[in-house]
Amino acid sequence: MNTVYEQFSKITNQKIEKLKKANQNQLKEFWGSLITIFGIFVTVFSLININVRPIYYSNELHLTGKELLAQSACNVAPLAVVLGVFLVALFFIFRK
Repeated sequence: MNTVYEQFSKITNQKIEKLKKANQNQLKEFWGSLITIFGIFVTVFSLININVRPIYYSNELHLTGKELLAQSACNVAPLAVVLGVFLVALFFIFRK
């Protein structure tokens, strides 16, 4: 009876170790992907913050309200397209 128990214990311990290793590999892959996506996210928003001209320069440029809105739209539109592409890519990555 002891030999059966020892055999069973040996087999189950091996399978448990394999499952632990597989779980650790999945966790590493998950966190690696998450860190990459956060890096891309920070990069995109850094580009937005760098490229959008602040409104407080409007006094120096003597822009009217409509001109200021048009200028802001022209500054933000390309970055909004990039952000939209980024969000669509994230949707397809995490769609599983």
